[in-house]
Amino acid sequence: MEKGTILLVEDEAVVAMEIQAILQNLGYSVIKTVDTGEKAICKTEQYKPDLVLMDIRIKGEIDGIDAAEEIRSRFGIPVVFSTAYLDKERIKRAKLTMPFGYILKPIQERELIVTIEMALYVSKVDKERKKAEEELRTSEKRFQYAMEASSDGIFDWNLKTGEIYFSPGYFAMLGYEPNELPHSMESFKKLLHPDDTDRMDQNISRFMTGDDADNNMELRLKGKNGEWIWVLSRAKVVEFDETGAAMRMVGTNSNINEIKRVEEVLEYEKWKAQHYMDIAGVSLIALDVNGCVTMINPKGCETLGYEESEIIGRNWFDHFIPNEIILEIKQVFRQVVQQGLQPVDYHENEILRKDGTRRSIAWHNSVLRDRAGKIIGLLSSGEDITKRKQAEKELKESENRLATIYNSTSNYMCLLGIELPDCFRMVSVNEAYNATVKAGYPGMSKDDILGLTLEEAAEKLNWPQYVVDMAIQSYKRVIRTGKPVKVIEEVPTRDETLYLESTYTPIIDENGVCTHILYVTHDISQLKRAEANLKALLAEKEAKLQLLQQSD
Repeated sequence: MEKGTILLVEDEAVVAMEIQAILQNLGYSVIKTVDTGEKAICKTEQYKPDLVLMDIRIKGEIDGIDAAEEIRSRFGIPVVFSTAYLDKERIKRAKLTMPFGYILKPIQERELIVTIEMALYVSKVDKERKKAEEELRTSEKRFQYAMEASSDGIFDWNLKTGEIYFSPGYFAMLGYEPNELPHSMESFKKLLHPDDTDRMDQNISRFMTGDDADNNMELRLKGKNGEWIWVLSRAKVVEFDETGAAMRMVGTNSNINEIKRVEEVLEYEKWKAQHYMDIAGVSLIALDVNGCVTMINPKGCETLGYEESEIIGRNWFDHFIPNEIILEIKQVFRQVVQQGLQPVDYHENEILRKDGTRRSIAWHNSVLRDRAGKIIGLLSSGEDITKRKQAEKELKESENRLATIYNSTSNYMCLLGIELPDCFRMVSVNEAYNATVKAGYPGMSKDDILGLTLEEAAEKLNWPQYVVDMAIQSYKRVIRTGKPVKVIEEVPTRDETLYLESTYTPIIDENGVCTHILYVTHDISQLKRAEANLKALLAEKEAKLQLLQQSD
């Protein structure tokens, strides 16, 4: 195995052959033998040998010393001189080239071995040292460039001497020019917010004693403009003494003002959302993809009659939905969270309270998704409509009762809507009124007059104008006074004249406006005819009585 490559510079051919043989026997490779300084420089550049064995006195315009100087300065390759002359002048010149050794002629094998091996070893060590120094210089330059370019403040603190270095980013972050402030911990502490001083001192003490310390601290430093700047300080001990005590700490200070502002906004929005949830008058409930409750607001707890801790984590369908509708609602829920179907925006269903009672809830639903758009649950707001549903039920029952009374009474009833002060439209008539229409006008029914104005209905029923005028006057009086009006009306039909005792009653809305008039009438035709017959009979008797008196 070759120990290294050597360029041999020797102008005596016999000596050159002897030296080459010795080197090859020792395991070295002689890549070339030359006899002038110029050739030595040229072949060194061409072959880049590990070592040059240079005779001082050689042919050519430059001697071995000058050639060695150029080889050292240009290529950094070690040179070992061989010479039979050691005069002071040559030694002085040779020293300037910083050779790696001297060999006196005639060359002895043992001396040659020792000198060359030492030269190669020293050269190797020197190359490694230079490489390490170059890498260190490169690293330091990169570090310096990084500190100058970084907006973060980098510090390097000697904990034993108290010396500290701050990078330009530290000063720029606070609004200062580089080095405008002293590089000292006292300067740093003067800028530190009073509320953060004790916390930082305690943390540094933990660093110094080797205890666990907070490597990420949020602090406030005063900027040049007097405003407080939030800073994230990261630190690490990188050197310890023989006792394990911290000696050197390095770290960074980063401006996190914007981050803190965003955090404050998010915290406020979170508080506001929580506040809205707490005061919301509707139940707010969030379910995960399995139907378990992940969130519920106070109103939801109140509606269900449970504490929040009794609801969170429980399956909504299995615990809070009546048995008869569980399967139906579960199926719809699965279609939404598993198949991505759009949820029904509004629906109503009952829920079970802790006490076993039920509540009717009107739900509005929306899908919850993560940032990737994946469905992660359902958010629902529910309004308790139990009272409204009960009121609707009672209203419907009341309307049914009124409709029964309305259509079963023998009195004629008609509801008219008010469109203009003198325009009244037929909205509804009861069965008694319908029977009257049919009796007086065969072939007609209430459907023929519903939706008509009073004048249009009168024309269809052939009412005289005076009947219409009398009715309109009664309607206007009701509107003006807001009180019922009772009148006796004569209404001719095709076969006879009806005598009606009619009442006009105003229907008032919540704003005090008369919107409809209920017309209720009772047929007193028979009573009127009986009265007429009685009057005629009395008149006949009175006439007969007068005749008898005259005959006497």
